[in-house]
Amino acid sequence: MLQKYGLIEMMNELYSRLLFIVILFQSTSSLIYGQQDTFSTPSDCPTGLETSIWYMGTHGIDWRSGTPQPDSFFYSALGIGEGHSSICGKQGNLLFYSDNDYIYNRNHQIMAGCPRFSNRSSVMCAILPQPGSDSLYYFFTPDQFPTITGPPYKLRYVQIDMSQDSGLGAVVTPEQVLIDSSSEQVLAVKHCNGRDWWIICQNAVTEVFYSFLLDTSGIQFNQIVTSISGNIHNISNEQYKTGELAISNSGEHLIECTLGHPSQVELHQFDPSTGIISNGYDLFDTITTAKNRKELIGSAFSSDDSKVYLTLADTFDVIFQVDLQDPDSLMVRKRINRIIHQLGFGVGGPVLGRDDRMYITTFRKFFKTLHVIHQPNEYGQACELMLNDFYLGGKSGLIAPNFAVGLERPYRAVVQGKKIICKDSVAHFLVKEACPHITEWMLPDGGQIILQSGDSLAMVFPDTGMYRVIAAYPIRCGFKSDTHRVQVNRCHCLHQFSLTQADTLVCVGSSSTIAFNTNASSFLIDGIVLPNSTVTITDIKKDTLLKIYLTYPDACDTIINIRIRVIPIDSSQTVMEFCNGDSIFIQNQWYHHDEELRILSTNQLGCDSVVLISLKTKRSESFATNYQICEGDSVWLFTPNGGKWITSNESDTIIWNNQEGCDSIYTYNATVFPSFHETLNFHKCVKDSLFYQGTYYLQDTSFLINYSTQYGCDSILSINIINYPISPATHTIHNLCNGDSIQIDNIWYHDSITIITQFNNQYGCDSFHMTEVHLFPIHEPTTITFYFCIGDSVQIEQLWYTTASEFTVHKSNIHSCDSVIHYTVIAYEDIFVDLDDTLELIRGGTYTLSGLHSMNVTRFRWYPSEYLSCTDCPNPEIKAIQDGTYYLEVSDGNGCTAIDSIFIHVKNQTSEIFIPNIFSPNADSKNDTWNITFSDSKSKIITLQLFERWGQQVYSCESYPNGMGSNCNGWDGMVNNRLCLPNVYIYLINWENAAGQRFLIKGDVTLLR
Repeated sequence: MLQKYGLIEMMNELYSRLLFIVILFQSTSSLIYGQQDTFSTPSDCPTGLETSIWYMGTHGIDWRSGTPQPDSFFYSALGIGEGHSSICGKQGNLLFYSDNDYIYNRNHQIMAGCPRFSNRSSVMCAILPQPGSDSLYYFFTPDQFPTITGPPYKLRYVQIDMSQDSGLGAVVTPEQVLIDSSSEQVLAVKHCNGRDWWIICQNAVTEVFYSFLLDTSGIQFNQIVTSISGNIHNISNEQYKTGELAISNSGEHLIECTLGHPSQVELHQFDPSTGIISNGYDLFDTITTAKNRKELIGSAFSSDDSKVYLTLADTFDVIFQVDLQDPDSLMVRKRINRIIHQLGFGVGGPVLGRDDRMYITTFRKFFKTLHVIHQPNEYGQACELMLNDFYLGGKSGLIAPNFAVGLERPYRAVVQGKKIICKDSVAHFLVKEACPHITEWMLPDGGQIILQSGDSLAMVFPDTGMYRVIAAYPIRCGFKSDTHRVQVNRCHCLHQFSLTQADTLVCVGSSSTIAFNTNASSFLIDGIVLPNSTVTITDIKKDTLLKIYLTYPDACDTIINIRIRVIPIDSSQTVMEFCNGDSIFIQNQWYHHDEELRILSTNQLGCDSVVLISLKTKRSESFATNYQICEGDSVWLFTPNGGKWITSNESDTIIWNNQEGCDSIYTYNATVFPSFHETLNFHKCVKDSLFYQGTYYLQDTSFLINYSTQYGCDSILSINIINYPISPATHTIHNLCNGDSIQIDNIWYHDSITIITQFNNQYGCDSFHMTEVHLFPIHEPTTITFYFCIGDSVQIEQLWYTTASEFTVHKSNIHSCDSVIHYTVIAYEDIFVDLDDTLELIRGGTYTLSGLHSMNVTRFRWYPSEYLSCTDCPNPEIKAIQDGTYYLEVSDGNGCTAIDSIFIHVKNQTSEIFIPNIFSPNADSKNDTWNITFSDSKSKIITLQLFERWGQQVYSCESYPNGMGSNCNGWDGMVNNRLCLPNVYIYLINWENAAGQRFLIKGDVTLLR
């Protein structure tokens, strides 16, 4: 998905190839130096000045003027020994830098919020701007140096905001862990979309590579790319891994150095679209130069990626040059040069300058200079190594600065090709770029393009002089370009070449040997260097053009073309035919059958010759035909003399020569077979089925069947399927009472049964007679119970019963079988009630009526209801008003009843109670208290209540239980210790006389003051 995104953005920039070409010609000076054009670009695009300040050791280099100038401004602030990096703004002014100990702002002070990293022995650290932001940066650094048994490196990072601390910047996040086990290697490279970054690091023990994507929202931990490439070189088997990572300017290749004895170096492929690292292999085998690789630690690519330089700091200082123009591992290992191997000149880490020169630090020496390789793209000693060539002004430390690939040369394309060639020679140029792109080539000084294919160009120059070859292609922030200058000379080449042996005409499958004498420095065939001047090609099958590439100094290379012609095998083919039974004589041998002969010989050139003879026997036809003719049909018989119709039995033999001139015999025989028409009748019983020729037939039917006889003649068969007449089944039913039996077919039956008798009728079809015997079950005796109240009667079977009884009656049921009924007559429990005959009451009084009754009484009914408090209760109160007879009817749950009566005699009241109707509680000792008195001392007040006219009670008293007296001592005309007003008050008196009769009296009394 990332690759696709980058390509879409790239194509949006390439809106017109015509417009692009116009831009290229209008911006020639920009193209020559690979600078950014001025048309509208995203705000986060780099200018290429972000790496203008280098710090190393105690001094640095300032590139802002376009040429390297020594910078000692920070000398007193810090001396950087190994890992270090810096970052500048878009105008090339310093923002901050680090020595892996602290991060320092542009004033050379420890940045606000910065922790101490304590990693001064680490080789590498990295600084990256966050895409889409003009103030946020990330700083990545490995952990402190671990022990063998201690915890491994942890690769950590912090975020820096340059808008903080008045523009000096501040660390705004605590240290975060990126991976738990890290080598001391970390680098960064631009993504193919031209905006985002890849952070590349490595596990210290497993040597697995990790690629983290940094985009506008930060580090994408959900898109970590894990790669396994090359071999594991954990040489010391420890928790750390020392050595430098370097990535090519085109982003195609990655160099991995692993410090050891000897050190190991691997070349990997890298894909900036996906972050995948793959196809790694060792540059050195286990023997070659092993003793000179004890401390190999630094690496850097030349500007056109054709060379990589490896540096080694040991007793003897060594610089290796590796030629990568052919990245095949066998070719690369053959083209490793040791540029220098010298004691005491001091070598540290290499770094490519903005002037395309390679600058190398001088480690462990007191030199205040840098070594310089002036032509790092050239092979071998032509690279022009100059020791102590650049005056730095102070010691430079072990390792050169580390910058993200894409910051230092953001608009510089990588073009490979020779710089000096001969006139009329073919010049080849190649653009190295790992991301998808469309390359445009321009020849502003002239030249003829022979072949242009994508990133490659083949051309010739018409005359001598200096020529420019420009390659450019669009990117997100503008375009990348490079101007390759070529010096075309009129070369005076002293070629010497002569053939000492040339097998240029050989038989197919043979060998050819080409031997020659030459003064060329080397000679190649198909890119393979020949060990000597003799070439043998075996088993040649076709014409071959052998191109021998001879290399000479001063661009005098040339190609010798030698064509080897292959003589094919001379072969011919002949077909010889003869009739069956004849023979043919070839090379003293007779042949009678088909056969393939191969006769070998040698032609006039001494090569094999082959004659193929195919012997084929011609057909002699001898055959017979039998014709089978159905009655009424005919057949046409073809004969050598014509033909005829045959309709009857006939036979004959014909002899003739066929078209190939061989004898043939034809015999025929014609036989006539009859046709048939038959009828078949099938009888079956009804409801049976008939199976005929794969089908069941249930109903009677008729149909025709057409068939062929054994001779293939048409015949007809009529089929009739006929049902026999139906014989209906008979049915008899017998009913049987329990205990009885019946005889059927000499067998006695006592139970229910169904008897089916099967027999065949006159046609042999099944017929049935069914006899059913139904046994009626014994009915259980029926029990019927009658209940009656005592004094009532019940009628059963025409008889009346007044007492409890039990008896059984025998009858016949609906099936005329015996049936039994058991009757039970039960009397309900007796019920009774008993009242006094007469009761005398005082007029106006009340009395509770009561009587005796049985325990099963559930309902009471008193009548008449006059003067009764209730009529359905057992003990109603009656008010004595007048004489009368009262009845009490009781009943139980079964509906049985009993009744009794009582006569109530009412008589007038005697003067047993005296109730004053007026009193005056005015404290004059006269009528001060309202009291109730009785003429009989046994009479008493049960309850007394006195109310004022609005119903509020003003006085009450009552008798104590168990005859203990009462509190009825009279009313003093007060309530709640307050005098009552003069008024009429209502009383309600419930009292009882000496006979135990109770009376309720209601009246009024007047209070005066």
